[in-house]
Order: sequence, then C-alpha cells, then structure tokens
Amino acid sequence: LLDSRLTPQASDLEMLDYVRAVDLRLIPVLTKADKLKQKDRHKAKKIWTDLLKPAKPLFFSSKSGEGKDALIAIFQEIAASGNGEVVSEE
Repeated sequence: LLDSRLTPQASDLEMLDYVRAVDLRLIPVLTKADKLKQKDRHKAKKIWTDLLKPAKPLFFSSKSGEGKDALIAIFQEIAASGNGEVVSEE
C-alpha cells in the first residue's frame, strides 16, 4: 500500500528493493486516490509506474470505492491460478 499523495519515500524504495530481491509478486496499490486532483493523479501515476515496472499501480479509494473491483479481481485471479501468478494485468 502506497500513499498516492506522496512521492516515493525511502521506506517505499527499501520495500521495493526487498520485494524484487526475494522475487515476490508485487501488487502496488496507490491509496487515497479520491484526494488527488487530476493533474496530481497523472503525475503520481507516471512516477509510480516508472518506478514499479513491470508491475502496474492500481489507484484505490476506500471512500469512493475506486479500484475495489479491480483489486478483488486480481486477488481472485491469483487464487484461481494456484501458483500466485496473475494471468493478465490491465
């Protein structure tokens, strides 16, 4: 979970290095999406997308429900695959 309002923090970069080092599946979720203005959202998406490649960040808002269905679909696909792999990412 990453706060979409903030630029990548040192702890985010450390976590990313660790996840890559141990070859874990990364599902980056950018929280508080409802609090971003459109221009800030575009900027955040570019920053995080470039940093997280090949994983694609998902904007999520617990307030508006944005991203909820997409995140559930990702979890269901991982569970159905039986090996922790997502067959397709949007």
